[in-house]
Amino acid sequence: EKRLTQWFLKITDYAERLLTGLDTLPWREEIKEAQRAWIGKSDGAYLEFPIAGRDEKIKVFTTRPDTIFGATYLVLAPEHPFVTDFLNKRSQTSLVDYVNVTAKKTERERSENKEKTGVKFEGIMAINPATKEEVPIYVADYVLNSYGTGAVMAVPAHDERDREFAKKFNLPIRETELAQWDVIAKMGGEKTTQYRIRDWLVSRQRYWGCPIPIVYDPSGTPHAVPAEHLPWLLPTDVDFKPTSKAPLASSRELQERVTRIFGDGWTPEYDTLDTFVDSSWYFLRYLSPKDVHNFSDAALMKKWLPIRRYSGGSEHNTMHLLYARFFMKALYDLALVPVDEPFTERYNRGLIMGPDGQKMSKSKGNVINPDDFVKKYGADAVRLYLAFIGPYNESRSYPWNLDGVAAMRKFLERIAHLVDRGNVGDSPLSNIEQAL
Repeated sequence: EKRLTQWFLKITDYAERLLTGLDTLPWREEIKEAQRAWIGKSDGAYLEFPIAGRDEKIKVFTTRPDTIFGATYLVLAPEHPFVTDFLNKRSQTSLVDYVNVTAKKTERERSENKEKTGVKFEGIMAINPATKEEVPIYVADYVLNSYGTGAVMAVPAHDERDREFAKKFNLPIRETELAQWDVIAKMGGEKTTQYRIRDWLVSRQRYWGCPIPIVYDPSGTPHAVPAEHLPWLLPTDVDFKPTSKAPLASSRELQERVTRIFGDGWTPEYDTLDTFVDSSWYFLRYLSPKDVHNFSDAALMKKWLPIRRYSGGSEHNTMHLLYARFFMKALYDLALVPVDEPFTERYNRGLIMGPDGQKMSKSKGNVINPDDFVKKYGADAVRLYLAFIGPYNESRSYPWNLDGVAAMRKFLERIAHLVDRGNVGDSPLSNIEQAL
């Protein structure tokens, strides 16, 4: 992973509203569940484990504070500040090596890795605040610093991942009776809520997409481009050869534009916005696509919103749908739209499978190129086949029928023949049905 300075939208500020807003929507439950899983609300508590013999504590987040009496060790993310501070003060070769190896992995690789690995801190123990027993501290890459506090109280009797780790490192697995919340309070615990969703990273190091309307003064401080200079358009003199920099950094016109408007020493933002930013509000622009002063028409939005039906693929049940709902709520808070939910109804479409009934994949050799069928039978025949491949808005998947497009071509030819004969307008329905 390469750490970059990038721009985010604070979608986490809307996490709870995005969840509660689902309750009144007449959507299928699988759609709502996909949204809830992506947001990932977890009710739990912060607990502090003192370090034995030292005036320090490690703060953990847990969704199961009631299992505190069964916590037999702690696990920290390799990036946890305690790990960094420990290594700055003393040397432990095994820990240094482990941290360096983990740094080369992505969070996805770490979360998907089924083999549990880790290193124990040498000469240091934590104290379980419930049992007052000393417990060892480990560093393991399955703990992510971006979730909770980056520290986990491990309860192997009640958690599968902790159990796998405990078995591998021969750590105690203690069955225990569950604690009550007011016990938690006496230990200084604090109720809290965590969300899996992260703020929306909207920076993209590529050319397509809207340029981010930010400029930097000579000291490097960012400033929003003033309204009188909007829209902030993409430059056209961009070199697309792969480099270590974003494509916009090669534009002479963009730099000259910034210098002309803001002065010497000012520089542009070279990242562009995630294309999901555009698709999160495009339906509002449809109401007034040529207005150069307003993003949409207030009267028409009041008449047409919320959109009665949004039909799309199930792959959009998370990000696109979530981003569009977030945009609408943010615009509603700014008093720019009349409703805070964009879609009344949401339907899923299924997938077009390969002729063998499996998901199309190059490795399986079952990918169908629609262009080949367009050349042979015409675009209208392909469109008609896809339109009638199954019941509309039924979230099933259908295999591509190699004879289906040919049948639609014959159907269209019969229609064309009727039109050529001039019989469509005045023929009884029975005659048309007989001709078809």
